[in-house]
Amino acid sequence: MVREIFHSFFDALVLATIAGSVWARLLTWLAGQTLSYMLTLAAILVLYYVAELVGASGAITILMFGLVLRTWKRLQAGWYGRFGS
Repeated sequence: MVREIFHSFFDALVLATIAGSVWARLLTWLAGQTLSYMLTLAAILVLYYVAELVGASGAITILMFGLVLRTWKRLQAGWYGRFGS
């Protein structure tokens, strides 16, 4: 029981971190385009579906996805500052 819950949360965190990183880079490419936020809503729906399909928690996946998107610039600055360009 505990193992299943742990795997559900861990899978959600990994999936959301990867998807959030990819989507944040895509959003920098889409900057200035009209209605680009609609693509983000579509990505959220697809990500929720994929998370539930693989057995991860969909809600935790979407929460972490939002946190990655919100803090992307700070994470990127910390990464480059620590490991160079």
